[in-house]
Amino acid sequence: MDFALQHGPAETQQEVQEGNEEQDHFLLLGADYDAYCVSGHAVQEMCARDQRQQDCPLLDPTVQNVPSDQKQQASKYTMMHQPELHSRYLRQQEEKRQEAKSAPEHSTVHVAQDQCQKPVDPLHGLRAHCWVLVLSGSCNVQENFFIDPLTGISYPTNHHHFLGIESIWNNFNYYVNMQDCKQGCRDLLFDLDDGRLWEPILSGTISRKDLTLDVQQRKQTTNTANSDEEEEQEERRVLKIPKSWVSFIHVTKEDLQRRYPGGKTEVLYRNAKLERFAPNVRPDGLMTRLSVYKEQESAEVNVLKMWYQHRNDQLQQRVINVKERSTVEHFKEGRPLHFLTYSYRALNGGWERQVEFSRVRSDHLASRVMTSDQMMETFEGRGDFLYHRHIFFSPHVRFSEQSNDSVELQDRPVQRVVERFHRNMSKLAHEDVNERVFVISERRIELKFHCDEHRLIPPQTKFIKPRESTEQQKAQQFTSDMVSCFQVDVCEHPPQIGHLYKTLQSLIRQEEQLLQQISMSQKEMRELVSLRQKEEQQIQNSAPEKHRDTEYDSMKLFRTN
Repeated sequence: MDFALQHGPAETQQEVQEGNEEQDHFLLLGADYDAYCVSGHAVQEMCARDQRQQDCPLLDPTVQNVPSDQKQQASKYTMMHQPELHSRYLRQQEEKRQEAKSAPEHSTVHVAQDQCQKPVDPLHGLRAHCWVLVLSGSCNVQENFFIDPLTGISYPTNHHHFLGIESIWNNFNYYVNMQDCKQGCRDLLFDLDDGRLWEPILSGTISRKDLTLDVQQRKQTTNTANSDEEEEQEERRVLKIPKSWVSFIHVTKEDLQRRYPGGKTEVLYRNAKLERFAPNVRPDGLMTRLSVYKEQESAEVNVLKMWYQHRNDQLQQRVINVKERSTVEHFKEGRPLHFLTYSYRALNGGWERQVEFSRVRSDHLASRVMTSDQMMETFEGRGDFLYHRHIFFSPHVRFSEQSNDSVELQDRPVQRVVERFHRNMSKLAHEDVNERVFVISERRIELKFHCDEHRLIPPQTKFIKPRESTEQQKAQQFTSDMVSCFQVDVCEHPPQIGHLYKTLQSLIRQEEQLLQQISMSQKEMRELVSLRQKEEQQIQNSAPEKHRDTEYDSMKLFRTN
């Protein structure tokens, strides 16, 4: 129990549960915290470290997945409505009043529900437990609180899990509780200087409060007392007790590195199981694995989350959603192809792959989403102001029900390409292209320009490409029938046919370059998928049989359409 007194208080419950071993735990007493060991009684769940009725701190219930069809895309041409003005102070006061009304009722109902679900404990109130008490007044501690040494979670002193206190002690004295604990620790007062509340067992010792005042007085006074008198005073304060009969704790270096017995620990929560592994114990670098079940006391996993460290492929996290048949992987920077996130999802009759890239790419590609018949690319910070590209492929003919990565990612004919550009302020709005559409299958090219100020309809230009020369016929001549222009300003002169022909020739060259870029993008996706499969196979083959998991094998189940 003294060891629990030496660890620093948890800032939040989530930080303790995540177990960030990289941060050094500071000592409570050494950091000048007013901390005490507590001997008392607690509920069965706390004494047995049973957290099956609690939510896992790694799960955030406040985050809700919003369906994509419910998300409204904001448009810059949408009319802005006049905002409604409200008083922030009045809203805050109303929220405080509502919380004050609902807090007691909610806590009472919550406790009553837990008591109804739990079986009656025949030893309720008799189970002994030890924990840590931290009093306010030092190190900016505003309120007293408890720390459970088994979980590292901090609780308020009036928490219903704590049923009573017999005694507390620190490195100065031992105090016996003289107060009634029929209501648990809810009404306890922690004024240790009041002998009616806390009876000190060891007499002739100095308390922490008196020692602090004594040190402050010594700093303020300038006249020093006689050294002999100080020695006599120190002798009166020294408490001589026999040596402890407890043997010294010896922890080997191997046990310290493994952290947990056998290198693994497991905690059960409500509808979840959290597993932690020591570093360098598993060859795949797995550190934490969270299994979320569909229902309580169910063996069917709904979501599986894994956190990794020190992997050659720089993998940090993997999330497998069994219900949605999707897998998401997060990586560190510095990988080949410069991708940070790779996800795969099996759809009804198709599939979807999504990749997010770092900002070190020369083409400024930020993300790419590829399905069985489409591909969408997003760009950031390009000099040509391109930010979106949407490619539509020809329908893929399937010869078997079983999908294959080589068949899924093979080059397919392009039907249509849509590109969107940001506003280039160096050009006039009616000359700056906003959207460019290449309809490859119909040999059409459409241009839509940005709107001028105080305009709602953008100007447009549509081209029909003349046919190239073949062995049977000559090249088709460009005529005015192959172009149609829409101008908002009727007073503006229409463009000349020569200018339109030069524009069409430039667009045809850009279309050829665009088809080459699309082919390179498909090739890059094939390389990415092949690279991930090789990396996982190498890790699985190098791992011993007892450490081989079916995590990556479960991803293959999602690849069947």
